[in-house]
Amino acid sequence: GHSAFDDVKVSVPAGTDWKQRPRGRVMPEWVESLAVLPDGSMAYPVGTLRVIQVVDSEGKLLRELGEGLLEDPAAIAADATGKLHVVDKGDRTVKVFRDGDLSARISLEELTAPYGIAVGPDGTIWVSDAGGGAIYRVASDGNLDAFAGRAEGLAAPRHLSLTADLLYVGDGNRVVILDTRGRSTPKVLELGVPVRSACAD
Repeated sequence: GHSAFDDVKVSVPAGTDWKQRPRGRVMPEWVESLAVLPDGSMAYPVGTLRVIQVVDSEGKLLRELGEGLLEDPAAIAADATGKLHVVDKGDRTVKVFRDGDLSARISLEELTAPYGIAVGPDGTIWVSDAGGGAIYRVASDGNLDAFAGRAEGLAAPRHLSLTADLLYVGDGNRVVILDTRGRSTPKVLELGVPVRSACAD
């Protein structure tokens, strides 16, 4: 197969230390998860740097948080108060940051490969287990309640987005829409040909 990126080449000097960067530089290698805060600023995980960067609406770096606390940040969500909830794949936790400081740590140890996160208007936390093919709701006591899985059509759920009563789950080349109240059956939207098939000769 051929991709538009096959001819793109990037030159990097030998011995480049990816951890070293000029102060104040925004350095996302790939924005795969994004949280918009009540003040309009945006936060996203930078896995290679093991931090969360917060930028303003013009892209100017405002602050970094989580340095020394994150192993492999994968996804982020903000609640209505501006607290940031970060799935850390490295130690299988959700880390909650309030005003830049770590305020809570929720274990996801029983999950195979935690990935996505969403926070409801009522503060309910939802996480996806891409390896286990399931969605969990985090109870107020920190315990995980299985919410949906393979029986609801999930294979490898990753990205989550939430409205008042509907949870949208990015699962491969599909979106699975789940009613968080359990009042309707899941809806599966097929979004096209998987990328691997599209590039095949």
